[in-house]
Amino acid sequence: MISQLKSKEIDELVADSVVGTLICFDKNEKIKFPITYVKEGQYVYSYSKDLEKILLMRKDPAVLLKVFKVNGETGWSSANVLGIFEELDGIDAEIARVIIKDKLMACAIKDHSFHVHGLTPQYIQGMVESSNVIYRIHIIKKTGKYQSSR
Repeated sequence: MISQLKSKEIDELVADSVVGTLICFDKNEKIKFPITYVKEGQYVYSYSKDLEKILLMRKDPAVLLKVFKVNGETGWSSANVLGIFEELDGIDAEIARVIIKDKLMACAIKDHSFHVHGLTPQYIQGMVESSNVIYRIHIIKKTGKYQSSR
């Protein structure tokens, strides 16, 4: 049976995950990008070297983040977060860079399955520090569903 997630459950799902699919819009077309992110308060913070993604978000800052988690053999949880892209610079970008790096490093140290996907502490350090653009998504609306494995 599929049911709705409560607001707090959506926040927990998005905060506990660090990988999702970012959907940008170009006219009537949806363009999907995998991203690594962290959630802090009402924002999702991320970084990018992908100019196509950044150009699309500069053109239309409305974006959708999709997060999915498998729970057991037949259960799952899914969240959709609608937000507004905000490119950061100066001190705001440096603060965000620290937030991103600290959470991703903690996850990589705690959960060695990150290493299977190449997300080692060394890789995270290098990627976040060398990224051209640091940005955040201001969360406007969120929805979520789940299917219990029971």
